Amino acid sequence: MSVSTDDMQLLCAQQLGGFCPVPKAVSIDESKWFAKPKPSNAVAPPNSGKKIQVIHISDTHWDARYKVGAEGNCTDYSMCCRSDSVNSASPNTPLRPAARFGDYGCDVPGELMLSMFNYMQPIVKNASFAIFTGDIASHDKAWQLSRDYQKYEEYNTLLTFKAQLGGIPLFPTLGNHDSFPSDQNTPYWWAQNGAVDEFQWEYDFYTQLWAENGWIDQITETQAQTHYACYSYKTPQGVRIISLNTDFW
Repeated sequence: MSVSTDDMQLLCAQQLGGFCPVPKAVSIDESKWFAKPKPSNAVAPPNSGKKIQVIHISDTHWDARYKVGAEGNCTDYSMCCRSDSVNSASPNTPLRPAARFGDYGCDVPGELMLSMFNYMQPIVKNASFAIFTGDIASHDKAWQLSRDYQKYEEYNTLLTFKAQLGGIPLFPTLGNHDSFPSDQNTPYWWAQNGAVDEFQWEYDFYTQLWAENGWIDQITETQAQTHYACYSYKTPQGVRIISLNTDFW
């Protein structure tokens, strides 16, 4: 990026703690987004009168490093509720020990996620399908993460979803914490123009897991792999699911 561009100025403002001012928002003419008018026959279908039950799961943020009894009110620049979490006022004894089912200032321990599914079982039995709107990985700092660790948290969380939901299909999407590094992504055509696509492994990894769990078919898997994990799927109930990658927002 050139130093004079808004992109570089925004990166500087975000990463260098106010060293650069935040650039003004770009003015957008939305009238240019849709070249054709809405078709005259594009009307909503009549209400069928039928009701279906849907489970909505979001932002589980499982912390694989969560440790019961660790400091939940840490002052060091890292995640709390970890074996290395410390409060400078009491470095040897935790002031707020992390509880078995979680701490408000920390990410989710496995016990809390399992208890959530245990509570949901009566609902699961009557649900037609479930949706997951993203954010599996924990809020670690950049130096505490790696691609392998990201895949570890994602893989085990999705296996937990599969085991707890049983035969109910789940239609997932990617949240901003489901990329590594987080909050970033590149479109499929990036690599087609000769550039190195640092994120295609994510599209391949996630969509393969979704297909292996039986949530999407092979055609949808291919669609998602080539469209940054976005896809469209029609459920047996006639509901069209459109999954978008929120990193593009």
